[in-house]
Amino acid sequence: MARRGWQQKKAALALDQKLATGYVLSGTVGQRIFYEKAVLRAGTLTTFIWEYPAAQKQAMDAVIRHTISTLQPGGD
Repeated sequence: MARRGWQQKKAALALDQKLATGYVLSGTVGQRIFYEKAVLRAGTLTTFIWEYPAAQKQAMDAVIRHTISTLQPGGD
């Protein structure tokens, strides 16, 4: 969705980080938290987005850490 899409939803960005091979965005939209990460490798853009109720933050932090550590971006 990237920054512009979240801004259109009136998101409050807590993290807006450019990486050498992509980006990370995180913040809130109302009572929901979102985390978006994109990685470009070998011409393929791999993106994941998690959006969930703020009340589930503790459980979802572990899920997001696992997703980040196991993400295998596309490309050879």
